[in-house]
Amino acid sequence: TTITYTYTDANGCTNSGTADIEVNDLPVISVSTPATCSADLLTYSVSVDVSAGGIVTSTSGTVTDNGADNWTIDNIASGTDIILTVTGLNGCTVELAVTSPDCSCPTVDAPISAGDAAYCIGDVVPTISATVNAGETINWYDAPTGGALLLASSLNYTPAGAGTYYAEAINTTTSCVSNTRTAIVVTENPLDDPSFSYAALAYCSTDADPSPTITGLAGGTFSSTAGLVIDATTGLIDLDASTPGSYTITYLTNGICPNSSVVNLTIDELPVVDSPSDISQCGSGDFVITQTTTVGTGAWSLVSSTGAAPLLSDAGGVLTVTGLPDGTSAVLRWTATNGECEVIDEVTITNNICSIDVVKTQISGTNPVSAAGEVLGYEIVITNTGTTSVTGIVVTDILPDSSSIVLTLISGDLDADSELDVNETWVYNATYTVTQSDINAGADLVNTASVVSVEVPGPTTDTAITPINDTAELVVTKVVTTGGSAVGDVLS
Repeated sequence: TTITYTYTDANGCTNSGTADIEVNDLPVISVSTPATCSADLLTYSVSVDVSAGGIVTSTSGTVTDNGADNWTIDNIASGTDIILTVTGLNGCTVELAVTSPDCSCPTVDAPISAGDAAYCIGDVVPTISATVNAGETINWYDAPTGGALLLASSLNYTPAGAGTYYAEAINTTTSCVSNTRTAIVVTENPLDDPSFSYAALAYCSTDADPSPTITGLAGGTFSSTAGLVIDATTGLIDLDASTPGSYTITYLTNGICPNSSVVNLTIDELPVVDSPSDISQCGSGDFVITQTTTVGTGAWSLVSSTGAAPLLSDAGGVLTVTGLPDGTSAVLRWTATNGECEVIDEVTITNNICSIDVVKTQISGTNPVSAAGEVLGYEIVITNTGTTSVTGIVVTDILPDSSSIVLTLISGDLDADSELDVNETWVYNATYTVTQSDINAGADLVNTASVVSVEVPGPTTDTAITPINDTAELVVTKVVTTGGSAVGDVLS
């Protein structure tokens, strides 16, 4: 091709020239594979076809001749636009602008929590977890944004303690992460309060059955060492059914964090005492009383006295009482103690005045007596002049001839108890027939009543005396029973 060039200067002068120019064909370049992001989204690649023999260069990336006039440019940083230049065999070049594809991260779903977790003080901290989509894992943080990475690439995490932990999903290929983190709360719960108590730490086996006061969490279970009968639900102790001894009672709560506490409790055995019956004696203010107890210790004390207080001397349960005045009584108390158990037994001692009065009186027949065959009648009156009943009374009448008979009660036992009660009077009768020997002897007829009893062994006696009238009288009468009236007759 011939081209003419004409030039005109400022003066209007012109000149021209010609030149021969050769025009070559431009190389051809076209995209065969569009710009494509790499799997990790950090780079992209593009492939182009060019005219035969064309050489491709790029402003960025790695250029690879695939042959057959096909070229690939890869390892282009995402977000970087490039210019591709193809140079033909004739030296002509053609540029092709390639725009970077959008290699930004797609939306990554936040992890789905497997649930908050809780543990009790002293227990192992539980492992928390979450789930993500296929091809993803979890990074664990201590804050909803930013913060410290606690553990990478794990679906599970075991924290050091309580707190809120955050799970962030991350694509294992693109390293794209979720826009938000999923919070999982780990709570450390306090142990249940197992506080409880009984009104006392020691009981007697006969006390009212105690129930505990639960000041902590109710609804737990009670248990004990062997021998104690306890209601597992209420904690009520059956004292009488339990074996005396010391026990450890445990209360276990049934709350979120079960906990237990103990109470040490003692059940004391009730002492068994072997005390004497009340004691009554006559005319002696001294007593000796023996007392025992199966367990624990005992002591005597004076409760009351109707007279001057006697002296007490306690020697290990053997009590010596001295000086209880006649006609008075005293109440003595034996107190046996074993821990919380106490048994009281009282004994009444009495120093009775034991006395009876016997009066024997002749109530019929002559007095004095002067003839044999006369019958003398007697009345014996017995009166209780003491302070207690008299038992086992036997009345014997000792007759003037020294013989004796046991008399039978005539009257006086008003309550028919065969006891001569205080101030009660019993009456007996007796008779005696005077003998010639009594008259001949001329001595007073002495009739004695003798009384014995359990309380007054005596004997207690009284006599009735009947004098003898011993005046002698002799009448002499002489009568002629035979004879005559002449001299010499014999008279008889």
